[in-house]
Amino acid sequence: MARDLIDFGIERSRHEQFFGREDVLAAIDRHIDSAGASGRWVLVTGGPGMGKSAILSRWLDVEEQRGHRAPHHFLRRDVMDWDRPEAVVRSLSAQIEALYPAQKDPEARPESRLIELLAKVSKHELVPRGERLVLVVDGLDEARSDGAGQNPLPSFLPYALPPRVHALCASRPQYPHLGWLQSRGKLRRIDLDAPAWAGSNEQACRAFWSDQAPRFTPRLGPRLVPEACRGGGRAGGGKPALCGEAAGMA
Repeated sequence: MARDLIDFGIERSRHEQFFGREDVLAAIDRHIDSAGASGRWVLVTGGPGMGKSAILSRWLDVEEQRGHRAPHHFLRRDVMDWDRPEAVVRSLSAQIEALYPAQKDPEARPESRLIELLAKVSKHELVPRGERLVLVVDGLDEARSDGAGQNPLPSFLPYALPPRVHALCASRPQYPHLGWLQSRGKLRRIDLDAPAWAGSNEQACRAFWSDQAPRFTPRLGPRLVPEACRGGGRAGGGKPALCGEAAGMA
C-alpha cells in the first residue's frame, strides 16, 4: 500500500559525504555475488562512528546506479515509528510490491505479509529470470521491543531467505540478539572492529581529514592530519575511524 512507503531520502542524505570504504563495499558485493541462487545474510557490525549506516547508504546508491532497486529500511529510535517491527514489515513489503505488483496480495495477513511475498517473488520473478533481490535493514540494535529482553528481530526479519533473496543488515556488535540472526545460517559478517579492517578504518579517517583540513580557518597543515586521526582513535577507544561519525559515515 502506498501509505506504507517511507521516504528515507533525508536519512540517506545525511551520509552523502563518504570517504574510503571501497574495500568494504567490494566485500559486500563479493558475499552477495558468491551466494549464487542461495539466499544469504550479510551483517556489518561495528561500534559507534564506524560508518555502518553510511556504508549501507552508499551501497544503496551504487546499486541504484547499476539499475537495481533494493528495498530498504533504516530503524531509528524516536523517529516516527521507524523502530517498530511492524513498520519495518510494512515498509519493506510496500517497496517489494511496488517492484513486483503482480505478486501483491491485498488479503495478506500483516504477520505473514513479508515472508509470503518474498516466497512468491522468488518463485515467480527472481528464479525464472535469474535475478536477485537484496533487502537492506540498518540499525537492528535500534528495534523497539515490546518487553524487556524480548527479541524483536523475528518480528520483522524473515526466518529464512528464499532462493535469490539476500539481506544486508547492520548493527552494533554488542546487540544481544545477534545470535538469533547468526543461527539462521548462510551468514557472512563484516566486523569493522576486527584487526582485518584496521587499515580500512584508518584510510577512511585520513580521507575525511584530508578533505576537511582546507576548510578550517586557519587551514590545518598536512602534519596535523595524522594527529587528528590519532586523536579520533583515542577518543574512540583506539578506533581510528571514529571521526567517520563527523564525516557523515556513522
